Amino acid sequence: MVDTDGDVTEVIPWLEEAGIEGCLPLERMAGVDVVEIRRRHPRWKMIGGFDKTVTHLGEQRIRRELDRLLPVMRSGASSLPRITRPHRP
Repeated sequence: MVDTDGDVTEVIPWLEEAGIEGCLPLERMAGVDVVEIRRRHPRWKMIGGFDKTVTHLGEQRIRRELDRLLPVMRSGASSLPRITRPHRP
């Protein structure tokens, strides 16, 4: 696993050729789509992909975001959302 910043979607094939098996964190705000990455790279290990900008919008919105990621998390290779705690005054 390597630590990445930004949208790494297009460099994943190079990382795979170098023997790297996954990366973290995958930032939704950078345009990363873990659903598309899983489709193109079924064995790629991932941590991240959760849109943390929804955490302050309440439980229902958080659940919708997790539902979006659930098929990827169930796909066999590790794919865990990286969730940050919402801001509290």
